[in-house]
Amino acid sequence: MKKILSLLSPALFPALLLAQSGREGAFISNGRKVDIATFNAGVEKILQETDIPGLSLAVIEDNKIVFSNAYGYKKSDKKEKVDKNTLFEAASQSKSYLVYVVYQLVEEGRLDLDKPMYQYLPYEALEHDPRYKLITPRMILSHCSGIENWSSYNQVDTLEILYDPGTKFVYSGEGYNYLAKVVAGILHKDYDEYIEERVIRTLGLKNACLKFREDSTDHSLFPSDYAEGHDILARYTGSHLNRRTNPAFANHNTAEDYAKIVLAIFDHTHFSDRVYRDLLQPRIVTGLSKDGSAAAYYGPGFEVIYSGGDTLIGQGGSNPGFKNQLYYSVVHKRGFIYMTNGDRGRVLVTRLSQMTAGLPLKPYFNIFDEEQYPSVAGTFLDVYIRKDSLAMYDAIEKQRLAKKLDMEALNDLGETFLYYDQDIARRLLEENKMLYPQSPRVHFLLATLDMRMSRYDSAYQHYCRARDLKYNPAVVSDDLAKCQVKLDEAARRKPLLVRIGDNKGDTIEAENYNAMYGIEIQGTTDTGGGHCVGYIDPGKWMDYRLNVARAGTYVVYFRVSSIRDDNKMELRSGPSLLTTVDVPSTKGWQTWTTIKTNVNLPAGEQTLRLNFISGAYNINWMYVTKADDNATR
Repeated sequence: MKKILSLLSPALFPALLLAQSGREGAFISNGRKVDIATFNAGVEKILQETDIPGLSLAVIEDNKIVFSNAYGYKKSDKKEKVDKNTLFEAASQSKSYLVYVVYQLVEEGRLDLDKPMYQYLPYEALEHDPRYKLITPRMILSHCSGIENWSSYNQVDTLEILYDPGTKFVYSGEGYNYLAKVVAGILHKDYDEYIEERVIRTLGLKNACLKFREDSTDHSLFPSDYAEGHDILARYTGSHLNRRTNPAFANHNTAEDYAKIVLAIFDHTHFSDRVYRDLLQPRIVTGLSKDGSAAAYYGPGFEVIYSGGDTLIGQGGSNPGFKNQLYYSVVHKRGFIYMTNGDRGRVLVTRLSQMTAGLPLKPYFNIFDEEQYPSVAGTFLDVYIRKDSLAMYDAIEKQRLAKKLDMEALNDLGETFLYYDQDIARRLLEENKMLYPQSPRVHFLLATLDMRMSRYDSAYQHYCRARDLKYNPAVVSDDLAKCQVKLDEAARRKPLLVRIGDNKGDTIEAENYNAMYGIEIQGTTDTGGGHCVGYIDPGKWMDYRLNVARAGTYVVYFRVSSIRDDNKMELRSGPSLLTTVDVPSTKGWQTWTTIKTNVNLPAGEQTLRLNFISGAYNINWMYVTKADDNATR
């Protein structure tokens, strides 16, 4: 037996240990012998109660993968079970692939983490801001470069630096993509090539995918064994089967393969002690507990958490429909990694920690007021998913009458619905405000809801109340500033007025609305460039103030694009419905066509509302002309 073992590659030992654990029916974690059958049954029960379809899990003990398994289903229709080879979206855990290569280059003396990035590679997208010359690789790795997460988030056609580099935590996927280009320049190889060579092959990753490919014979995608995404309400959302790589979020793998990357970075065998110490240096604060029991920072590549006398490393992953988490103790050399195909995946952290590595994570989660399983809010949500909102409200009322409704239950539930059903979210949060008026979090969540609904005056008042009640001062201060910008912008738009009927035709750019709910301004590739209005979904609307010179029938032309064929919108003047318009599919979000409709408009000032009924589409501009002018567009 010893002779056989001596012939095996060292990379195979974790798998061998895992196989032995499986035969023995147990694994060791946090000094405890964990019965695998009991453990698996517990995980399956948790997935059922949280409505999370599937999970990939790996447990680390003494810097070895001592257990890994997969649970649940690839999709909520429950036809295909997840197996140990099923790929999950790594989301931001994709960044760790790049971290590993970056520190290889540091060891090789080819990359200095404190040398300005532009000296390695000038970056045209940021050259408009002279502060970009201050940005270093260390700032990128630690998410304090100031670069916004994605270029579409603020000014849609400009990649912005939101804060002076090195001064503030700003999570940035764009920053990592810039760093990946710097590494490509140093190695004279594309991201795909150097990750395949230096990470996937070197570490023996068996289930890692940077992009999906199409088979030349039957046009099917491969790999074909992958999990599908689901939202917080367990509804199927699909997956990002990317045909191109994106270093910040687009890799796919299993928890076991991601564990191999984490171990390679922290097991003291692949890098020198100097690199290990560097990785643990906190660079920018992300959260501090009020009682001093926990503190969270970002270091160069990972979150660094001090809690319960331990030093923990964290890295989450969050794509639509997928939530993942790593926590690893550098003191005790143990941890756990999991990946889920459900947006409620983050609620599993503390329970999975209790079942495995026993890390001191509760004080850390208290910093951010994050719901964790089991929770009263989770029980209410399960009632909603399996029955309906009326059953959920009945369950809430029974708990309230029994005086078992604590201050955070409806906050947690309201935050869940905030991004899915804003009417339910408001009802829950307003009720909690009546029950617990001194809850700082309920005011903060109501402010967040108001911002999403473009109710900036109300949002400002709620932010001020949250601030007065001492809710996370840094966050509230930032959000108050953003709210003030929105208030100023709304004040600027309010007097905008378009005069109609004096000329042969009048053009109204879609982004020049007076008020709106829920839409966003985007760049456009339509003729003439400029901007369009996007994220148009049911329930959203835009208002335009018109001064109509002559009453009569007008032709309104719309420049539209969509990949959907179920699009409808209403045109209203005040309370009156003018007409309903069908918006056709153009087979692309930036493939444009012009449609038209007739409306009867009275003379004088009025508000034209575009009320979006169904589908999803973009609008670039409107052109309005009197019907008897015979104008065309």
